[in-house]
Amino acid sequence: MILPNWSEAFEVVCNRGHGALKWGLPEPWIHAALYAELKRQAAVSEWMPFSTEIPYVTFYPVQLPKDTNRDWRVAGAVKWVDLCLHAEDRNAWCWFEFKVRHVGYGERQREATQQAMTAVRKDVVALIGFSAD
Repeated sequence: MILPNWSEAFEVVCNRGHGALKWGLPEPWIHAALYAELKRQAAVSEWMPFSTEIPYVTFYPVQLPKDTNRDWRVAGAVKWVDLCLHAEDRNAWCWFEFKVRHVGYGERQREATQQAMTAVRKDVVALIGFSAD
C-alpha cells in the first residue's frame, strides 16, 4: 500500500508560508494548509482528507473524560485526530497529529523542547490505547 506523500505536502506548505510560520499560533495555519494541499493531491494519491477532525476511542486517554460522560475504563475515552485521510478503495486510514511549537532560545530552549516532547509522548500513548472497534 502506498501511503500519502505527507513529506512532499509538508514541504510544499512550508515553502509557501515562511511568513505564516512566524505567526504566534502556527498550528492552525499548518493544519489548514496541509488539508488544502493533501486535498489537491487526492486525485492522484487516492487519499482523501476529511474536512473536520475525526474522533477515535483510546483506552490510554491523555485527558480523562468526566465521569458523567462515559466510563472510560469500560468504553474508552474519545480523542480527536487533527487530520485524517481515507483511501476508500483499500479502506485504509492515515492520520496526522500536529505538534507545532516555537523554538525556545537561551534558557527557554530546554523547557520548550521538553514541552514539545511531552505533547508528542501523550499522543503516542493515546495511539497505543487505540481501539479498532
